[in-house]
Amino acid sequence: FGGGQFLALGNDGTILVSTQGASWSPRQSGVFWDGDNLRGATHADGTWVVVGNNGIILSSTNTVDWTRRASRLRENLHGVQWLDGAFVAVGTRGKVLQSARQAALRILTFNPALGLELAITSEPGRPHRLQASGDLRDWTDLFTFTNSQDTTLFVDQDAPHHPRRFYRVVSP
Repeated sequence: FGGGQFLALGNDGTILVSTQGASWSPRQSGVFWDGDNLRGATHADGTWVVVGNNGIILSSTNTVDWTRRASRLRENLHGVQWLDGAFVAVGTRGKVLQSARQAALRILTFNPALGLELAITSEPGRPHRLQASGDLRDWTDLFTFTNSQDTTLFVDQDAPHHPRRFYRVVSP
């Protein structure tokens, strides 16, 4: 239930919608192949997301117009939930897909006198923490930020003083 509507899913792309749970109206999902069964749905942030066999991911803001999203999977997706600001789908063989774009970390330059310059690319407006570790077990926050553009630059001036240093970007 979400957005004032119940949603029921079935085989071969079947979607049924009801506002009271007694009478149901079919919706055209755009999925109709034999075996393209829809298995899970959730509603959050004004959007319905439906997942199913063969990596099917559909989204709609009104339960009438459905858009198929690229999953690049041929495996079955069994469920979807809204977690920490992203849709997360789970499927066969432990597959997990997340809707929000993950932060990408790139090394730009290294200068022993100045440090290591890193570029962090992510969705604008999303908070992040850049962390460093010498052993991949214990992590220290170096920089907490919210991207105001697609890419944020950071110079780790302590990098030249560490024999080895690993980096990662996490969202809160």
